[in-house]
Amino acid sequence: MWKQMELLFQELYQQTLQVLHLQRVLQRLPHPENPKENLWSVVNERSADSNEKDEDLLVFIFWKDVTSKLSSSLRKASQDSNFVGNQLVVDYPKVMRIVFDFLGRLETHQELRQSYHKLKGLFKQEQKSMLINAFSWCEAGYIKKMTNQLENLAGKICELRFNEVPEITNQNVNFRFVGQFSSVLKSNIEVVYMGEETKVLILPKLLLGLSKVLSDISKSMKDQIVNTTQINMVGSQVNPSYIRNAIIFNISNRLVEDIQAILIGHNIRIQITETNEHNEKDSENLTQNSLIQMSSSLGSNVHIQSTIIKPIFEKTFNQLNTILSSIFKEDFTSSSLDPQNMKDSPMGMCSPYVTQLHQQIQQFSTTLLPLFTPCKLLREHLKELVERVASSFLLYASMLRPLGEGGKLKLTSDMAQIELSLTPICTFKDVPVTVYHLESGKPHTIPLSQQWHSFRSLIYTEDHKVLEFVDLENLHPSYTLHHLFSRMPMDLAFPALPASPFQSVFSEQVRYGMWIRSLTNHDLIAAFSGQLKAYMVLVNKRGDTQYPNLYPVLDLLCRKLNKAFEN
Repeated sequence: MWKQMELLFQELYQQTLQVLHLQRVLQRLPHPENPKENLWSVVNERSADSNEKDEDLLVFIFWKDVTSKLSSSLRKASQDSNFVGNQLVVDYPKVMRIVFDFLGRLETHQELRQSYHKLKGLFKQEQKSMLINAFSWCEAGYIKKMTNQLENLAGKICELRFNEVPEITNQNVNFRFVGQFSSVLKSNIEVVYMGEETKVLILPKLLLGLSKVLSDISKSMKDQIVNTTQINMVGSQVNPSYIRNAIIFNISNRLVEDIQAILIGHNIRIQITETNEHNEKDSENLTQNSLIQMSSSLGSNVHIQSTIIKPIFEKTFNQLNTILSSIFKEDFTSSSLDPQNMKDSPMGMCSPYVTQLHQQIQQFSTTLLPLFTPCKLLREHLKELVERVASSFLLYASMLRPLGEGGKLKLTSDMAQIELSLTPICTFKDVPVTVYHLESGKPHTIPLSQQWHSFRSLIYTEDHKVLEFVDLENLHPSYTLHHLFSRMPMDLAFPALPASPFQSVFSEQVRYGMWIRSLTNHDLIAAFSGQLKAYMVLVNKRGDTQYPNLYPVLDLLCRKLNKAFEN
């Protein structure tokens, strides 16, 4: 069959050359009645359609007839023989390689003729498209066959067979189908990549078919997710709903990573944007449109993963945040290092809330975290969790008053133990935090370890040296201002938490921290400046003639920060 196909295009090549030769002869022979014109003008004059009056009219007429007959003959052959029809569809890329080889030979012939005779292109893009379109039904069948293969495997991937109590090992069956899905996709892309022309022609349509299948997978997976918002863990036992969601997460993650690896291996780079819906927006450019659709469909699968782990991480943070807020029950005065105020634990001498925090982190690390396959998305959420926990601690620690010399030692000891507890999740040096330049107010990022060290140094910095403290820019303004306020007399209160008519499950300290973090930098500085002005009025009203030594430092710092953040 393929030998006959090659002979067919060899014959077509020879006949096309003869038509091109005839056209060139007609363009050179003089008109018998008008020597100033050639015989080609006669053909143009007799053309019924004015749009076809062109130098390549003869080739156009010939090619239109040939491609029409070729398409109808191949269709008839496929109808008469299922074998022929199936081969033309299955091996469509091979057919196109023969076609493009034929077109390449014609283009080479034209270039040689043009270099000698300076003739215009005698074989245009329109005529190439006519030949390619003669096989359009083969292309549609090839894309449909590939899509059907992927859809069948997608259905098996989405069939999550659970017992009454699902086990994480159940995902292995689905992983096998994911592997088969990836193998089918990879083999189809490799076939398409055997020729540059076939890649340009077929790949965008193949990606469009793939994006539709991925979109269907994400919709099916989404319907099977269990809402775990109201489900609490009992001891070290994991609720079956968490296991079910973890299996869905792992399957979706494996699928996305496998497809990304295949695409990157073929130099196809797609920027994945997490989205809840498949983007059906069309682009005039087929290649660009296929990349948009792929980005959207992969993004919808990533969204499935986020939907599963976000509630888990949010619940974990709320638990850890509540434990951290109990820091205000501790004694951080000069006598706070008394063994009666410290708890002996496997971690050493530390505050009770630190031991409780360590146990909660350990439970999360040993029960829930191992259910999920390590991946980029999971690492990002772990970094965010560590950053949020550290941020809450630094805010609460900066609000401690009074803070005696013994309390400072106790606090720095707690900081060391908290860092030790969080390190197995993610090391502080790998967690970026945003801080601001004191002069310009522009944001920049530094490692959490650097901010952690800077806060520890601030605790021991004397009042008159605060503005000279070189690491002041490494701290968020809320930490610095709260800590300096805590050194002032109790008359200088922190900004007041706005009253809310709604009940909250969180303590007042937790709600205060949430409110502080919700403020913009400008509003934060304004709140502290307002408290300083209120304190000044109070001091003047009492008739005091002297302010605490730290007051002018705080006033100058607030003015400096306000100028930096005013824009």
